Amino acid sequence: MFDQLIDARRVGAADAQMRAALAGSSFIQLSAYHYYPAPAFAALRWYEQRRLRALAAGKCAHRAVLAGRSAARLLGMWTMNFGDFEPVELILPSGNVPGRSRTPTGVRYRRSVLRPDEVVRLHGVRCTSLIRTCFDIAARHGFREGLVAADWLLSHGGVTRAELEGEFAVTGRFKGKGTVRKVLKYATGLSESAFESWFRALLIELGWPFEFQPSVAWYRPDFLIHGFVAVEIDGNSKYEGMTEEQLLREKRRQDTLTNMGLVFARFAPMEIIRDEERVLRTIQLLVENRGRPQLSGQSPNA
Repeated sequence: MFDQLIDARRVGAADAQMRAALAGSSFIQLSAYHYYPAPAFAALRWYEQRRLRALAAGKCAHRAVLAGRSAARLLGMWTMNFGDFEPVELILPSGNVPGRSRTPTGVRYRRSVLRPDEVVRLHGVRCTSLIRTCFDIAARHGFREGLVAADWLLSHGGVTRAELEGEFAVTGRFKGKGTVRKVLKYATGLSESAFESWFRALLIELGWPFEFQPSVAWYRPDFLIHGFVAVEIDGNSKYEGMTEEQLLREKRRQDTLTNMGLVFARFAPMEIIRDEERVLRTIQLLVENRGRPQLSGQSPNA
């Protein structure tokens, strides 16, 4: 993906054909100097496009360091910003923020100070370290995004809880430190996806009683809410590619657990992001009715 990124500063003055192509519609400009083939860029997933924009901005930065969500994109860390626009986040070593006239479009400088050991080099650009990136996301973007990042560190990033807590212990005062402390309290290495982490953060915020990946007989649901509502965040994707025999075994297993008193609710990953209120209402109705149909006969998923 990165090998198609073109730095216009390295295109020779004699290469008029390439310079003309960069100025045309066949390339998309990602930074002041960097271009990417438009068809190839359009074929990328949205998060890959954001990763490329972060990389391009980082390559243009003489002293600034990629931070927050932008560093997370480059590091491969889970991040859950699905908004239409995501500015590239940068921190200057001085901690200062340049004026608007000196800030490129689509870039946001953060006022913060970095220690030398909080900066790493990746793909030829500087970005904040894994732990510093996680702390920044929690402090600036809230508990849910912070828990997603911290869960990734513990489950996929090769970071231990002791390392997280040790780093937190030596940090000074900063805005959002309470949120980071809460993230560290609830972070786990058991999460299998960013959506599980996001939904768990939501349940923590709500104060609903739940267990995460509990063992119920031979079954391990993603969540068990109020002791009997088994929530799976997979939608129909769980059953894709299953043979008829596998589907039959799955049905028998679910029937057995239903007879044990469990009620099932399955949601596609994006449902918990795009349709949070309906998801919570569905679960609440199952809790209130213990899975029984409503008087109207309408399913809570309707």
